[in-house]
Amino acid sequence: MEQYSKEKAIEMYKARWWEGKTAKEIVDVQLYQDKLCIEFAVFHKAMEEVLGRPVFTHEFADQKALQEEYEGKRQYDGIDASIKRIVPEHVKIIREAYTNCMKPYMIGGGPERKERFCQGAKLCSGKAKTESEAKALCAEAAKNPKPPKAPKGRKVCTLRDLEAISVCVTQNINLSNLTPENMQEAFSNALKRCSGATSAKVKSAKATLSSLDPKHIAALEAIGRLSKEAEGRKW
Repeated sequence: MEQYSKEKAIEMYKARWWEGKTAKEIVDVQLYQDKLCIEFAVFHKAMEEVLGRPVFTHEFADQKALQEEYEGKRQYDGIDASIKRIVPEHVKIIREAYTNCMKPYMIGGGPERKERFCQGAKLCSGKAKTESEAKALCAEAAKNPKPPKAPKGRKVCTLRDLEAISVCVTQNINLSNLTPENMQEAFSNALKRCSGATSAKVKSAKATLSSLDPKHIAALEAIGRLSKEAEGRKW
């Protein structure tokens, strides 16, 4: 397919040629053009429709892979493989060069090891051009160290959607024995056990709730109040 010039792509974009076109018609044009001549969101949606799967934004950097998948010449091999394909080769070279540069500064121990490592990092990363500059930067860093990161507190319990919690609670308490006196304690204990429950780990809400005695359905209203009180509470 003939490649559009910059001027032609702009002209096509302003004409909004994609309006009224099918996803296939859109992909047949834009997927084989180096210059974008369509709203990206429209092209993205069309790609997902013709491929029948979610297409991650980074995949558009590998135009050939998308073309081959669209033409049936290859199967989608997953997000990890797609990321590996678009990592520039020079990034690997830079990493190798940095590692080789640092090797002399990583040899040996002693009290100067930390300072030596710092100087090497400044030089190998390009932050310092000479050893004297590297020493000055490391000395400044030693005088003004970064404040330590605040220790992480206890994990805060964030309750999942109310439907999943409701179903889990009904499976962890005996609703037939609920009384006004023990309701709060029973629900509180059940909520602690169910704070990590998700919809995938419990039975269908409709199936579970339909099996309850109607007089117990009202008890579930307490879950809404308790879940609001428990949201953010550290267990």
